[in-house]
Amino acid sequence: MENQKIRIIKKNNNFSLEYKPGDIFTVDSTWYGGANVTSKSGIPLSLDREEYELYQEAEEPRVAAAPLEPC
Repeated sequence: MENQKIRIIKKNNNFSLEYKPGDIFTVDSTWYGGANVTSKSGIPLSLDREEYELYQEAEEPRVAAAPLEPC
């Protein structure tokens, strides 16, 4: 799961200012109960599995190219 992105959906530590619901992090490593990430300010965080969901970046829609006309 390393290098996978996750999105915070619930915050168990209401005192931490390092993350909030909606934040997206890249997973540094995992542990039996969740994932370890690094906050934007460089603080390591251990997040419980119930705090996040896997995040998939939306791909840009592909546009079909118009056929080339003969010269």
